Amino acid sequence: MKNLYTPLEEVKAILAARRNDTALLKKVEEFLGPKLPEPLIQGNKAVLVRCIASPDNEFFHFHDLAAKAGLDPLLIEYPEDKFVARNSDKYALCKLHFYKEGMERFEEAKKISLINFNTQEGKKFKDITTINGSSLVSFHHDLLQKSAGGTVEVFDFSDYFFSTRFQSEYYYLYYLGLFLCHGVLFENMLMSEEEREFTLTKVVPSFEKLESMFGIRPLIVPVTPVDSEDDFLWWTYPERTEAMVEEMLSSGR
Repeated sequence: MKNLYTPLEEVKAILAARRNDTALLKKVEEFLGPKLPEPLIQGNKAVLVRCIASPDNEFFHFHDLAAKAGLDPLLIEYPEDKFVARNSDKYALCKLHFYKEGMERFEEAKKISLINFNTQEGKKFKDITTINGSSLVSFHHDLLQKSAGGTVEVFDFSDYFFSTRFQSEYYYLYYLGLFLCHGVLFENMLMSEEEREFTLTKVVPSFEKLESMFGIRPLIVPVTPVDSEDDFLWWTYPERTEAMVEEMLSSGR
């Protein structure tokens, strides 16, 4: 498969150079149209995109990488998406697993279910409630701010994503287009059995189409090491957040 990644140490300079190219920036922004997400307009963003912004171990690793790259971290989410328990990423947002140092198997982790899976399956994330009746999205946001020790920038781009993904025969054209001049996407383009077909039929063609249109590649950095991208660690939460979750559930937040 074609190498889709740009080295971490190069992305800030490349992004700055592209934003200083006024002709290129204008061309890209005309292509993206008026729904360009507001936090990306100023550039210099390291972006992690997930259904719900949440402080799992992947987030903290992303936060460290953003600092190393000299970029401002931004979490983009799309809570208009539907919850399907068989999707491992979505499942991990609803049954939290807490990692302890030295743990070798997912099954060893302490688990806390946030929702009743029988009643919430198929709902949009924004409509899902936790077992104590609070909003699932708000629960994750509160946990994120509490565990990260400060304000973390979060943006809901459901409107942009769902209004553009079928605007072209290239499914990810307008999504990956955001990372030509307006930010750096931190993401692993997986080749696992579950993800391989999507990567080859949706991601790669869109990437190559943008490269042919603009003469530049979308800026993508692996958010986790490629040789351990399937490690269960990245779907788990730091052990220190377990007490936070239990307290939040018991207090009704």
